[in-house]
Amino acid sequence: MNTNKLFVLITIFCLMTNASLMAEESDSKHDCRNKEFLLFDEITPRGVDWHFSIDGIERLRPQKNDFQLLHFIPMSNDLGERWALVTVKNTSKGHRFLKNEHLVATFANGSQTIAVLKSERIPGEGMVSRSVFFGTNKFPIVMVEIE
Repeated sequence: MNTNKLFVLITIFCLMTNASLMAEESDSKHDCRNKEFLLFDEITPRGVDWHFSIDGIERLRPQKNDFQLLHFIPMSNDLGERWALVTVKNTSKGHRFLKNEHLVATFANGSQTIAVLKSERIPGEGMVSRSVFFGTNKFPIVMVEIE
């Protein structure tokens, strides 16, 4: 084999090896098994009237507001972060601000927390869907409430 052909083959081999290594590195950065990636939890049964009785814990209630919760889908990751994709409607004709204290999540062990979200202006009779953070918990979200 002459030197030019050998050089070309070695160059092609090096380029292919480098491309393969770059693809592996890219795949590992975007691996769906990454602990930070959020996945939808199994659908929580709707219409269930949960009755948690935990001594010494007072039940959180959402602050009164003009919003209606149309639906929510809980999400989580392997780090224990709890989120919910919520859709709310402003039932007022005027604009209102959706705030942390308007949304309360209940976890499967009966504990509760308010949302962590930036206050957002919602136009009169407007609807929005947002991913809302509810902190870290080893139990999944079973209910999100708004009043």
